[in-house]
Amino acid sequence: MRKVVIFLLTFIFIISVILSGCSGKSAQSTANSTKEKQVLRLNLGEEPPRLDPQTSTDGVSFQVLNAVLEGLVRLGPDEIPQKGSGLAKDWKISEDGLHYTFYLK
Repeated sequence: MRKVVIFLLTFIFIISVILSGCSGKSAQSTANSTKEKQVLRLNLGEEPPRLDPQTSTDGVSFQVLNAVLEGLVRLGPDEIPQKGSGLAKDWKISEDGLHYTFYLK
């Protein structure tokens, strides 16, 4: 009896894997549809009070701003800014440390 159950479960699994590859849309049509329209949907629980990055201090606004804005650099696992990780592909700091020049992608 146990062998029959294992055989049936294996058979159902194989059929489901085979049928999952038989969708009506091709990979090319799916890729083209994402280029036409890109939508970001977030379930925040409430409306963000403001979306000005200079004045926003609440968590709800930060979630939206973090999703739609890209920084110049991102920190790596060692907490050091990684070149090319954000909008800046490289940067230069003046000798006096007062001027930063960012080279954008």
